[in-house]
Amino acid sequence: YLTGPIFDEDDLSFRLTGVWAQHDPYTKNLSTAPTANHRLNAQDFYSIRGQILWKMTDNADLLLQASVNHNNDIVSPNTTWYQVPTRYMTGATPIPAGSACDFSTAARYKARTVCHDAPESAYNTLALYSATFNVHWDWATFTSQTAISTSDVSQVSDGDGSNLPMALGDPWILKQHQISEEARLASNDDSSPLKWIAGFYYFWSDNYEDFAYSDSGLNDTFPLPGIFDAFNFLSHGNTKTESYAPFGQLDLDLGKMSTGIPLTITLGLRYSHDKKYGYNYLDYQLPFACGGSCGVFQGPFSKSWAQTTGKFGLAYQVDEDLMVYGSASRGYLAGGNIIGLANVYNPETMWSYEGGFKSTFWDDRAQLNVAGYHEEIKNLQVFIQDSTHSGINNVNGLTQVNGLETELTLSPIDKMQINATLTLTSAHYGQYITTEARIVPAPVSMGCTWQSNGTPTGGTLCNFKGNNLNQTPPYSFNLGAQYTFDTDVGTITPRVDAYFSGRVDFIPDNIVSQGSYTQTNIHVTWESPDEMYKAEAFVNNLEDKNVISNDGLQSVTLGQQALEPDNFAYYAPRTFGLRLGVKF
Repeated sequence: YLTGPIFDEDDLSFRLTGVWAQHDPYTKNLSTAPTANHRLNAQDFYSIRGQILWKMTDNADLLLQASVNHNNDIVSPNTTWYQVPTRYMTGATPIPAGSACDFSTAARYKARTVCHDAPESAYNTLALYSATFNVHWDWATFTSQTAISTSDVSQVSDGDGSNLPMALGDPWILKQHQISEEARLASNDDSSPLKWIAGFYYFWSDNYEDFAYSDSGLNDTFPLPGIFDAFNFLSHGNTKTESYAPFGQLDLDLGKMSTGIPLTITLGLRYSHDKKYGYNYLDYQLPFACGGSCGVFQGPFSKSWAQTTGKFGLAYQVDEDLMVYGSASRGYLAGGNIIGLANVYNPETMWSYEGGFKSTFWDDRAQLNVAGYHEEIKNLQVFIQDSTHSGINNVNGLTQVNGLETELTLSPIDKMQINATLTLTSAHYGQYITTEARIVPAPVSMGCTWQSNGTPTGGTLCNFKGNNLNQTPPYSFNLGAQYTFDTDVGTITPRVDAYFSGRVDFIPDNIVSQGSYTQTNIHVTWESPDEMYKAEAFVNNLEDKNVISNDGLQSVTLGQQALEPDNFAYYAPRTFGLRLGVKF
């Protein structure tokens, strides 16, 4: 980045920031098809941001920002063929047993090795523009933040994750435009016992999406052979969002009043109103069974929600080294629509209760913060995938989450720092009755039945009450340590960070999970005596552990109605490198 004054004037300055990042693929594609892409999970990213700060007067300023980010990263997941090998290994055009592209057993599956014959590609261009205007008075500061952004996404993926043309996908296209405005007035008199803020927020967006997916029926034998089972899934539409929210908060410090009680009382309120409207289009085609389209589902939708939320909190300053606090707050997440599927889901609301303390001791060489919390979530929004649709639905019952967070920072001797963070979480779904098509027929042991409203011909319904919440490990632990050596050639600081995580589930049925793991990062930093030059050597993921970041699930049709195979994406493997920096 570069920063400095414009025209040698202190009241007008600029900053220009540029980022370019590129690395070779983390995934090896063994396909020899001429259309195959061999840069899967590589990085190709750049970003440019410009800022101008104008100090208009002694108490007014304007910050203008503009940026563009362009990303060509192809995030290509790996399908677990060994869970559903039949369609890949049998039929008119099978994958030859024992070939490089045969992943039909768990022993042959490799986390970062695939055979994708499709011409996979991806790009995402995001532009952001904003203006922040401040006026400062003795008693308050007025702030106005206006922002505009646009994004353009296009992605082509291998529909079946194999070296066969079983499933094809046209480019998935997403275009978004949004505008936001926030105006607020906040007190800035530190001597007053009352601090306050009041404001208004407005948001508008227009999202357009186009998605198409086809199954060729190649090697399919269920329920009818071959091409008769071919289908096309065509959808598009748009969702517009209009939201506004007035908000305010009061903090009353009794310690600054005649009572002298070191207690701060916090009261915050917010009223949110959200309207989402647009158009959905879905054409489901079985060319041989229906002679083309089996039905077109299309039409407009419009839905509005409103909610009052807030917070009540108490903070007691026992002494200069210890503060205890407690709060109760209510949160709200608006409902929405899955474009093209006409799947309108309801808002999610939550009551959250938290208590804890923040402390320093050992002559300020140690800091310990502890917080415990209890959350009660109504209509929890959960992303699902099944044979009829992918989307978001709501948990029927009350979902409860309990947790404990502990943060410790120590400096036992000069120039040494040790930090540790421990999080314990108990998070389970309330009564959650939903469709399940990952395993067909889904077993009763999973809480599933083929009954729907008493009709034996209904779809599969499961109750996942008591299952672990997605992406919520029961424990996580961060441990880090560093020491700074002063030398004649500058300071040298080695640092080690280790992360320990418990099991992580990715979908509500809790069938497949990322087991507990440890990941270690090592960094050594050198800085010149004049702080002008800096170098850092690093090794991340020292264990070279294959850690699953997400499970997208493949189409149930590829599993021939027996199982939706997992479609795993992974965090980066072991990486090492050197960073250099200079200040001038």
